[in-house]
Amino acid sequence: MSNRFFFADVGTTSTLTDTLKNTITSSQTDIELNDASNFPTKGEIMIGSELIKYTGRTNNILNGCLRNNNPVSHNSGVNVVLQPRNGESALSTDNFYSGWYKERGSSDITLRVNDSNLMMKGTIRFNQTSNIFQGYNGTEWVSFNAEKGDTGNTGESASDQFNFINLPEVEAKEGEIFKDKTTTDINLRSLKSGTFDLNSGITGLEALNISKSDNYLTLTPNAQPYVWDFSKNQTSNITYFKSALTDTKLKAFGTVSKWKVKTGKSIIAGTAVRISLSTDNSEYVPSTTYLVIEPYEYTETTFNQEIKEGSAFLGIALETKNGGETCDVCTEGITTVKIGDVFNPFNYGFTLNNIINGPGAFGFIGNNAEIYNVAEVNGFITNTPVAGYWLERGTFSYGEGVLFYVKGNFVFN
Repeated sequence: MSNRFFFADVGTTSTLTDTLKNTITSSQTDIELNDASNFPTKGEIMIGSELIKYTGRTNNILNGCLRNNNPVSHNSGVNVVLQPRNGESALSTDNFYSGWYKERGSSDITLRVNDSNLMMKGTIRFNQTSNIFQGYNGTEWVSFNAEKGDTGNTGESASDQFNFINLPEVEAKEGEIFKDKTTTDINLRSLKSGTFDLNSGITGLEALNISKSDNYLTLTPNAQPYVWDFSKNQTSNITYFKSALTDTKLKAFGTVSKWKVKTGKSIIAGTAVRISLSTDNSEYVPSTTYLVIEPYEYTETTFNQEIKEGSAFLGIALETKNGGETCDVCTEGITTVKIGDVFNPFNYGFTLNNIINGPGAFGFIGNNAEIYNVAEVNGFITNTPVAGYWLERGTFSYGEGVLFYVKGNFVFN
């Protein structure tokens, strides 16, 4: 760089005015303005008739203020005027020269661009007549948009410049934004939720919930019930549905829930269970008592008590579990049950047998929680818990697994 175009501290005739943010005392050395963003890092200000030098600036606060011999206090809102600055007298520089400038006592270097008639391509000038910056492009002076700030004028709306087209299904074009960049068409596809039918009476339910915020479109799947499809021959035979009672977990096609087994009780897979409480009688406290399950067992005495208070039958256990363990229970649907002893435990004189005339014959809950079949011409047995319906027919051995539809009922005659 040639020294000819590097100048030091040519001074300035520029002034700048702002106002005091707060009242200041005669001894205050930090003075806060409402807006000091355009003030230099050091200089002189005039407040009223008091001339004050400052040696630094932090945001809107002028720091290190040197007060005169007769300083006074000043009220908030009064004018604060930045003073013109004389150049370094030892340097006889022309402050209208273009070039690099360095202020005394500062490491900052500033480039000054002045007016010029030198029409060389790439020349930059500050046109003092029109008060704008210009650049010469080889043919003419082109004005910079320096008066409009960082963004310039607001452009026209994109919706006025482009055609936003939501493509129909029959349109072959892909739904990609700016796919056709040579035209004013923007092709896109909207988001739309699919639908599903819950049953013949409830149809067209929304599969997705679509919500929007300032930044996102949120897709939330709506809960949909599982639909068992029993229409396929290869998956609707009896063998497919049934389980061996020795399986770790019995198959279930329907509603299943998890329950904790009551302490001190044991549950056998394929037998009936009922809802109970984790504590008994006087120990019952709602805040510390839980719902649990236990085998649906009873004696003649407790059976009569159940008639009075209700049975709380839940469903068929799918697992063999002990107290404190978690057990899956089929509360409604198809599963395998353990057929019980043919003999009526209370000897009521009914004719019992293990011949099932299903599907549809009732399955009753025996006193040991196993399900038994009764050939009773009068229909329901008096005050007998019904677990559901047999789905097989024929003669079965006691303790054998039989396909069953769980559908609880309790009859009080």
